[in-house]
Amino acid sequence: MTKNFFEESLTNFSNPEILRCPLERIILKTKLSKVGEPLKVLNSCVDNPRAFDLGNAFKNLLDFGAISIPNDLNPSGKVTVIGTMMASMPCDIKLSRILLMGYTFNCFEQVLVICACMSIDRDIFYMRH
Repeated sequence: MTKNFFEESLTNFSNPEILRCPLERIILKTKLSKVGEPLKVLNSCVDNPRAFDLGNAFKNLLDFGAISIPNDLNPSGKVTVIGTMMASMPCDIKLSRILLMGYTFNCFEQVLVICACMSIDRDIFYMRH
């Protein structure tokens, strides 16, 4: 690695973890810890997430049934029972929803295998020659 490459191509610092992690899990954990409204808490961070990304995260949580429909008393929605279970699982929110549905419909082992395949970063069916 040349000095020129090092100085021009590499960043001094990596992106903050809050910008790299899925916001859905951060929002659920913030709501469950009762430290305040997630939007206020996340916007008070030094490197806060973009409003567009926060909006998508809230939409995903609503779609997955993790939060209730927002209202005047709860502007960011209330965490549902499913949302509480999702927050306690050590995987992506999408995978936790699939796992909960697999348990509900008595096909947990099959769904667990599918989620394990989905959680791998690379294509498991790709063979190198």
